[in-house]
Amino acid sequence: MNEPQVVGMQPWLPWPFRLWRSWTEPAPAERLAALRIGLAMVLLVDVLTSYWPNLEFFFGPESLTRQPGLDPFAYYTSPPRWSWSLLRGLDQPNNFALILGLWGVVTVWALASSARPGMAGWAWTIATFLAVASFWTRLEGGDYPSDIAWQGGIGLGFVALAWCLAGFLCLWNGHRQHRRLSPAFLVPWIMTTLLLGLGIQRFVEEQETGALSWRLRMFFADWDQNLTVLRVAMLAWLTAIVGLLVGWRTRLMAVAVWVLANSFDNLNPFITYKGDVVRNILLFYLVISPCGAVWSVDRRLSRRPPGPTFIYPWVLRLIFLQMVFMYFFNGLYKLLGEHWRTGEALYFVLANPVRSRVSYAQFPVPFFVLQIFSTTVLVWELSFPLLVALRWTRIPALILGVLFHVGIGTSMELEFFSAYMLTMYLPLLPWEKLRRLDGAGGHSAFTKKENQIGEQLRL
Repeated sequence: MNEPQVVGMQPWLPWPFRLWRSWTEPAPAERLAALRIGLAMVLLVDVLTSYWPNLEFFFGPESLTRQPGLDPFAYYTSPPRWSWSLLRGLDQPNNFALILGLWGVVTVWALASSARPGMAGWAWTIATFLAVASFWTRLEGGDYPSDIAWQGGIGLGFVALAWCLAGFLCLWNGHRQHRRLSPAFLVPWIMTTLLLGLGIQRFVEEQETGALSWRLRMFFADWDQNLTVLRVAMLAWLTAIVGLLVGWRTRLMAVAVWVLANSFDNLNPFITYKGDVVRNILLFYLVISPCGAVWSVDRRLSRRPPGPTFIYPWVLRLIFLQMVFMYFFNGLYKLLGEHWRTGEALYFVLANPVRSRVSYAQFPVPFFVLQIFSTTVLVWELSFPLLVALRWTRIPALILGVLFHVGIGTSMELEFFSAYMLTMYLPLLPWEKLRRLDGAGGHSAFTKKENQIGEQLRL
């Protein structure tokens, strides 16, 4: 029997979390993998049935989001709002700030990882190219002084700074590796050298002609107004979702899915709903967690010896806390509504032909039954933190939550909201019992250590 393995990052936890064994004892990795697979499956169906068939209608240059000479949703990704969409182009103010911030973070990562560059060097190459392209495109946008010499000098100065950093990374890596230079840092130096040469050529031409020599905006701005770019981005989104589903390059695929999900949502905020918010929150948790530790192609390709795999449970606990806060504050919001306090809320929802899937006239549910359901939902959401804190009421409270989402999902027009909410329940199930270690008789075998950890983390 192989010894259990623990993967992922073990964070420093403040008091009192570091005193709770449920926050410190490793949890079965299958629970996080179940969330990854379930969320990717729901998102794949959502994209194929909602986003892809209506791509041109929702986001295209001739869609309802565009009018001649008017972009009604431009405000949504412009300061002082923090919303962003990479599909609006690299010169968008929020995208410009986001890319420069990302470049700074990746630069620190590359400096810290100079002994073992790996992904840091390649990530720095991509981030630097995007930063330079965004900087040059932004200079052409007219938000800076019109003096060509000033614009060219600023653009050339930024790429010169990137070239110096790339050279320093090469020298530092060679020093740390005893004069052996890693290709992961040689490639960014070559790339920045080419960009520096282009920048010098551009600067000289601009001084001679008195005008910008290249028009980068046609390539790096207003991507959302190009239907071909939107289709390519949608195909990239679908590819990343499939990669996340099977667990190939899991962390990279999770980042791509999360970025593209936010980018499409913020192009047209009128089509987003609460299910999209839940989806993006869960995708962010997958980005920062080892969700490909098991049940993934990455696990098959890894060199880790076979055996039970555990993760540090902080991600699972944060997801559970997210669920607790969502239900409780939804209950507080409902408490402010008169119809919820009188128990009439579900009646008005089911009697609304826009919200209800089935006509209330065809299936009239007794009014007092709907009052009971409304009051039950309100009490359940308000008392959810207490119900899940007590061991003997935890399972009934969670079962009631599953029934609640199944009920509203089948009776109300909520798109995929219920499906995304139900994926939050997946990590609470004992998926580790599906693990087969002995290969005999179809039964799972657990080590003594696994059984101890399972007892400590059991809901």
